[in-house]
Amino acid sequence: MLHEFAVDPGCLNSWEMLQRISDLCGVHVGRYVSDFPPRAWQACVYGALRRNGFRQMKAVETLLVSLQRRGGLHDSGRSFSGPRDDSAVWLKNARRENRERPFQAIVTDAERTDSNEISPKEIDPHNGHWCVGTGCRVERTAAALIKCLAPLLLQSRDFLFLVDSYFNPNEYRYCEAFKAYLVHTSQLSHKFRKIEVHTRLHVDPRAGDAARTGRLQFFWKSCSDNFPKIVPLGMKVTIQLWEEIEGSDSIHARYVLTERGGIKIDAGLDLGMLGQTTDVDLLAPNVYESRLREFQPESKTYRHLGKLEIDGIYRVRESR
Repeated sequence: MLHEFAVDPGCLNSWEMLQRISDLCGVHVGRYVSDFPPRAWQACVYGALRRNGFRQMKAVETLLVSLQRRGGLHDSGRSFSGPRDDSAVWLKNARRENRERPFQAIVTDAERTDSNEISPKEIDPHNGHWCVGTGCRVERTAAALIKCLAPLLLQSRDFLFLVDSYFNPNEYRYCEAFKAYLVHTSQLSHKFRKIEVHTRLHVDPRAGDAARTGRLQFFWKSCSDNFPKIVPLGMKVTIQLWEEIEGSDSIHARYVLTERGGIKIDAGLDLGMLGQTTDVDLLAPNVYESRLREFQPESKTYRHLGKLEIDGIYRVRESR
């Protein structure tokens, strides 16, 4: 759902063109610009604008910071050789990378040779290679869901929230799925500052205090007994428990949230039965921001019932 675009910095020689690219990229729309040349694309954009007489570089800096913050610019680990401010060299490298690991499209002013090359004038969310979806239907397997989540996880560093109101540490379908997500995360080249699982207490509202207390104790004990076994050794995960406040929104939808954006997984983060599928959708910015606020300590939508910090003991090499 997240598609990588190679954009020649040399063709971004006006504020209008740069702003158009920025407006059409970000996690929420399923597009990001490849930081290509690696860790130098922004510097090349500054150079292209200066060569064309543009001097308002503070505005450019603000725009590029915003683009990166919302997941619209990312270094995906591609190789580059030669001078970084030469469009011909950039295009040669981009075409080589495109043969080895295709971009969704290459944006360039040069004469086309590859079928997925487009000119800046063809950038339109409704046309050709620039047109991408923000949702898909996938099998409810860990491998299929991880494939959807992987680009977002690669871009993110600060936090990872796995939100599933029906999470159950006693059920295989949850334990196996969450183990797969956490193992994949542990094998990334970076670590998240914090990883949290958010779920809610399931208890009949007509039940008395004793039943509610018993349910709470059972949930925390189940987490303590079972969750360390699926968290990779050396990883810390915090389980956050919530309950609905009467008259407020219900806790139902399932999400994966990071500082770059969010993904909604309609049927849940657990494994499904053989052949089952689920809809997976990127969150619009306003939905993402509101859902993220709901799972903060100061939330006015849900009541926070406590947290449990888990130190993993699962040795990943045992799965090989």
